[in-house]
Amino acid sequence: MADGSFAGGNGTKDNPYLIEDAFDLDAVRNNLKSHYRLIKNIDLNIDPFNKGWTPIGQTGTGYTSFEGTLDGYSHVVSNLIINQSKLNRVGLFARIDNSLVENLGIQDANVVGDTYVGILAGHAESSTIKNCITTGVLSGNSDIGGLLGSVGASSFIDKCLTMSVIEIGEKTGGLIGTSWRKSSSVTNSFWDKEISGEVNSVGGVGLTTEEMKNPQTFIDAGWEHELNEDGEKVWILKNGEYPRLRFDTKDKTLFLNNNKYYKYKDKQWKEVSSSLPSTDQFKEHGMEDLSVFNRNVQPITNNPFNMTSEETDEGKLFKTKVDLKKFFDLRSLKIK
Repeated sequence: MADGSFAGGNGTKDNPYLIEDAFDLDAVRNNLKSHYRLIKNIDLNIDPFNKGWTPIGQTGTGYTSFEGTLDGYSHVVSNLIINQSKLNRVGLFARIDNSLVENLGIQDANVVGDTYVGILAGHAESSTIKNCITTGVLSGNSDIGGLLGSVGASSFIDKCLTMSVIEIGEKTGGLIGTSWRKSSSVTNSFWDKEISGEVNSVGGVGLTTEEMKNPQTFIDAGWEHELNEDGEKVWILKNGEYPRLRFDTKDKTLFLNNNKYYKYKDKQWKEVSSSLPSTDQFKEHGMEDLSVFNRNVQPITNNPFNMTSEETDEGKLFKTKVDLKKFFDLRSLKIK
């Protein structure tokens, strides 16, 4: 846990600060012109953030714009909770200006504000937002959108989508609520008009749920060609499912039982593989750390350990360091 001190980096474009927990994400507000990258999914359902997130850049009743870059690296921030019914410019960010936000998901958000209310940001000005996805519930007085509350001049939004519900408000839009100027562009971006109930938006295309779960919709829009810096695809596109980011592992875990691998989905167990799953299967079903593929299986039989308490010290089992990532499987261990 970096706990606000970041897991690495120095904040430059070539060496961004590495965000691995909620406290690191919160620390972005301390330097609004630096460069950041997520290296893990972030759950904000921990104290104190589950009592309410303060939009990054908010300063009392005012704000300071985020002017850096944030690369989600296909990771997801979940359980964003904001309850600021008298506050303008409400979202994960209050306002972004001359910034880049990409490859980021925000799931299960619950955002309440006054005006300029969006899950990603209350307002965007002269910024690029690319490969972002949001889900959740929003409410406010006006200028409310599933991604952005409003957008100003010279912004570029590409390959973004939202499945969000706007409960209360005027001047609302499925993807973006309102536009201050007409010089921004929104391309290859969508919202679920059945979930949101919104038929209008500043840019983007409203689709039915069925259309949103058809991979061809997004293949035709060029989504399958989006890559992270490591060359891996940003998006996972599967028939019958909404697009999701590569490291969106919510409720996706592999279990091993009787030498077969299973996942639990749709209230039932489904077999994934009867042998060691492939790299692609691990990625598909939620494994971020693929070090299992580097394991060395070395069975030890008829060669029991003979260790005394003096050799092992109290509370220790092995004299040498054991790398647990290599999946040691101790079938029989006798201690005298």
